[in-house]
Amino acid sequence: MREVNESLRKAHMDRLSGCEEAVRVYDMVCRVVTRRPEGIDDAAQHLVGQVAELEMLLELARESIRKTGITETFHNGRQRMERENRAVGTMQKCIEQQRKLLVELKITPGSRRDAPLGFLDDGFDNF
Repeated sequence: MREVNESLRKAHMDRLSGCEEAVRVYDMVCRVVTRRPEGIDDAAQHLVGQVAELEMLLELARESIRKTGITETFHNGRQRMERENRAVGTMQKCIEQQRKLLVELKITPGSRRDAPLGFLDDGFDNF
């Protein structure tokens, strides 16, 4: 089983500095991926870094939504309209991309279900 590449982890932590939630997600996903039978390689660790960077973007979008709400007032000359906060769309895109990366890392319930389980002898052939 392969362990986390520390130099790669340090590079990721430098990019994630300032966002505790992204660092927490990085460490949590690394722990889960290292428990897989094949462990974690550099490619998988890069995917984990991308998941954490998306979490950092999610935090920025959440902060924007906290400040302005789900909708924001938009002025066009004398017209005043309400439109969806663009951070809502950003959050949806980030969440979808995180889901895709976690599926690629094979740590979601659906992706584990698709993995081959090996040969299981249930004794039915002898019946």
